[in-house]
Amino acid sequence: MHDALTLYRERGAAALWDRTLGYLDYSMEQTMELQRSLLLDRLRTLPSSALGRRIAGDRPITSIDEFRERVPFTSYADYEEMLGQRNEAALEHRPLTWTRTSGRTANHPKWIPLGPRQMDQMNWHSVSFYILSAASERGEVRLKPNARLLNMTAPNPYTSGTCVEESSSSLWPIRLFPSPESADMEFTERMAMAFRTAVTEGIDYVGGLPSVLAGIGETFGQRRAPGSILDRLKNPRAFMRMGRAAMRAKAAGRGMLPKDAFEPMGVIVGGGDSSLFRSRIKETWGRYPLEMFVSTEALLVACQAWDCTSLTFVPTLNFLEFIPDDEAVSNPEDTRTPVRTALLDELEPGKNYEMVVTNFMDGVMVRYRTGDILRIVAAENRAVGVQLPQAISYGRRSDTVDLAGFVKLTEQTVWRALEEADVPYVEWTARKEVHDSTPVLHLRIEPRPGSPVTSEQAYERVNTALRRLDPSWGDLETMAALRPLRLTYLPEGSFDRYTEAKRLAGADLGHLKPLHMNATDAAIAELTAGAPPEPVRLR
Repeated sequence: MHDALTLYRERGAAALWDRTLGYLDYSMEQTMELQRSLLLDRLRTLPSSALGRRIAGDRPITSIDEFRERVPFTSYADYEEMLGQRNEAALEHRPLTWTRTSGRTANHPKWIPLGPRQMDQMNWHSVSFYILSAASERGEVRLKPNARLLNMTAPNPYTSGTCVEESSSSLWPIRLFPSPESADMEFTERMAMAFRTAVTEGIDYVGGLPSVLAGIGETFGQRRAPGSILDRLKNPRAFMRMGRAAMRAKAAGRGMLPKDAFEPMGVIVGGGDSSLFRSRIKETWGRYPLEMFVSTEALLVACQAWDCTSLTFVPTLNFLEFIPDDEAVSNPEDTRTPVRTALLDELEPGKNYEMVVTNFMDGVMVRYRTGDILRIVAAENRAVGVQLPQAISYGRRSDTVDLAGFVKLTEQTVWRALEEADVPYVEWTARKEVHDSTPVLHLRIEPRPGSPVTSEQAYERVNTALRRLDPSWGDLETMAALRPLRLTYLPEGSFDRYTEAKRLAGADLGHLKPLHMNATDAAIAELTAGAPPEPVRLR
């Protein structure tokens, strides 16, 4: 019990750092040798399960080259019959638990089994998140027993909640706000409970989606903040904390921010939008966020070092392959078209790649096309002495909007344009539509209450930002003589009404909001129900 804490107490901070973050010191040769060794270990046991034989065949695979030649790419459709119904008889070992993604097939939620060896490895990495988020240099360990985490992730059985709760109870004692017992509560109720406890007890770390942390940071202390903080001050400790926070905010001549009430040692985030909110999180919470790239199918894929800049790939949980942009087919479900992949030591800075993963240990995903696009920004991180390729999240292939063959916009590009355009918003959704035979990006925005930016001004600002972020956007206007943006302001409360309707209909947490990119006709119809006719913004 609490093996990481025992290691720390018996052998010191250096041993704990090496056990959780040793991969940051690997050379490329060491990393590739580890990747090959772990994959061959996995391939030896793959034919022992019905699922493994279905994916990779009956014959043993004895080399990396043979594996890449013989085994096709897979999508969730290849696993759905067995995993969708959580058929444990088809697996090599009984899983420790089942986790699920926010996605859904036609018949089932997307369930993924999580093996005990996978979970143990992921638990050690979870400890590393606390260490890295609070560190200012290599080897620094500020993590203490019973540290307090304000946990704004989705609860178990979502992967984020499962990993947070498991690591907190096994390797290192962490006090979670809210407690794991609140998993059956509505998300807003859980967050209200978490903030009530945090205001009373204080926090050492905060974790969640970057957009959520940024949004809470900007509404902190207001009536719409989680738990209506200003209404929860009957506890003397909470009253004193918020009183001090109010004085700090007044002295700074601004509204109250989380950093006035809390002094987190680390801020931990996951999600492809992290870079968009990095500065806002620093401004409101007091620290730059540490970004990790995690998925249900692959667990931890990459993590930032203590400088909180680019991502370093983690070699211990998955065999990593990458489909170069110029080799990729547009449909991630196409698993049969032969495509060349690159390995970690073949990645080229300045290029985009779709990630393909094969789980190590007792994982089940084999050559799984994740649909996640990463951009390689450097061959190494010289600032902190990491010798491995550096990446940033670029988006998902399914989230891409293709306009007239000129422009391919990802969710991150549209989101960044909104941020750089300084258009105050509550939420947004965008998709490709055809109006008067013209393909356009239709961006629907719910403006923040009291926003001084009109829809016409928002149109000009977003259009200008898109031209700046993607030169092809300007080419579409000049060379193809198209006006590719349509922008509509939605009435106040549109997204809240949509979310409430979904909640009442029994939707789970991952489906309470429409997709940012390529929302369905039904979702758009629900979102815009009762709204005034949409003005055309083609110019």
